[in-house]
Amino acid sequence: MVGQLVRRVREDDPMPPGIIAVIGLLGRQGPMTTSDLAAARGCARSRWRAPSAS
Repeated sequence: MVGQLVRRVREDDPMPPGIIAVIGLLGRQGPMTTSDLAAARGCARSRWRAPSAS
């Protein structure tokens, strides 16, 4: 079902491959948070920390 939607949308309005990958993942896995999506894509949690107020 999601595959049909993706193919139909791609015919009418080409999307970046990353968007298509996310739609496909959501179709297979169901609702996910942005953290879940990042983990599924293999993104590590950022180690960046905001500077402390001095």
